[in-house]
Amino acid sequence: MKGLKQKIAINLLTQPSSVMPGLLGISLLLLSVIMGKTLALFGVLCLLGSLGMLATNLVFNLDSIANQSVQEMIEAKAREKEAALNALDRKLASDDEPRDQLAFRNLRILITTFRNDLKSGAIKCSHSGLVQNLDQTFDSLVARFDEQFAMGKTAEGLQGKLRKKMLKDRAAALDDIEQRIENVANVMAEIRTMEVSYKKSELDAVERRLHDQLAVAKAVGESMRQMEDELALGDTAKYKEYD
Repeated sequence: MKGLKQKIAINLLTQPSSVMPGLLGISLLLLSVIMGKTLALFGVLCLLGSLGMLATNLVFNLDSIANQSVQEMIEAKAREKEAALNALDRKLASDDEPRDQLAFRNLRILITTFRNDLKSGAIKCSHSGLVQNLDQTFDSLVARFDEQFAMGKTAEGLQGKLRKKMLKDRAAALDDIEQRIENVANVMAEIRTMEVSYKKSELDAVERRLHDQLAVAKAVGESMRQMEDELALGDTAKYKEYD
């Protein structure tokens, strides 16, 4: 919220309608030192005009400036996410496991489709909880890709049955990720077909299903991170049966 307020303030202060007269006024005041008081008078008038336009924007145009600020922040966040997705894509391509690369690119297609559907209105339901849960599900799945990649890197430093166990767990994680991506694709297809006339209970049912998927994905991800931490710290006692 603080960042949004700062963004609105910056956009308000940098509107061309107030900045240009202000710059002109300052320039005229500087030139008046050489060319006389007449320019100074015009310079003061320009500065007053700049303050007047600032007040006008504050009173009459604040809503549009705020909307512009929100849109700019959303676009900046989207660019950051896209850069992170590109980095993860390159990382997944650096090992010998093709399944995660294919599944991740399928997920990226769904993410792009989701964003485009929101912009175009193809996703007709205005149920904010649904959209939020879907977005969080995407973030959770992206994190799962990072986690399964880390499992593969951990396995490279292991030997014998313990290494096989880690690779088996990674394969199971990929199975789960692929299934969840398929589930998300099905939910997106279902949302697309929904009309405004659909009952709220039907929208709530889809939201609950997404929420449950997200909760399970977070729980599985936490278990994977805990196992990686234990191996990284050398706590392999509970895995002796695989030695």
